[in-house]
Parts: sequence; structure tokens; C-alpha cells
Amino acid sequence: MTALLTPAEAMARACPIGRTFASSHHLCIGDACILWRWHKPTTAHPAWAPAVRKVAEGLGEKPPFPKAARIVADDPAAHGMPLELGWCGLGGKPE
Repeated sequence: MTALLTPAEAMARACPIGRTFASSHHLCIGDACILWRWHKPTTAHPAWAPAVRKVAEGLGEKPPFPKAARIVADDPAAHGMPLELGWCGLGGKPE
């Protein structure tokens, strides 16, 4: 099972590549690794609804705001929802 972690949490874990190739670097380097993948915030994020409403106001869109929701989903960090969790790309997608 692949777990969602903060980069700091990941850095406390062993790197599968470091162990395989007997590298001197045995711990994960988190989001500094090319294999690190970010988990986008979902609609459950506390900033989701306000961000969608703000974008909808700018577009002049009426509820249920499908265009605004797509804009926020495509770039959550630009709308106040920082990418906080990720995973090692070697482990596949998180469950």
C-alpha cells in the first residue's frame, strides 16, 4: 500500500532506490526527488468552496459553478489550496 505523506514524513523512510543500488543515500528525499508525486487537494479541503465561489464571481457564473470548479481543480495551489501530501512514484498510486 502506498501512503500519502508530507515530504518531512517521507524523509524519515528508506528510499527503495537507495537500498537497491547501494547508494550512500538511504533515506527518501521527499519532494526533492524526481519520482515524488503530489496529491491534489479534493473538494473536502476547507478552502475548496470559497475558492470556487471566488472564481465563479470573477466569471459571472451561476451555481453549481462547473467552470469555476474545473479551474480550481486544475490548479489548486493558485487558489489557496497548497499541495501538502504526496507519495513515492515507485509505489504506484495511493489507495
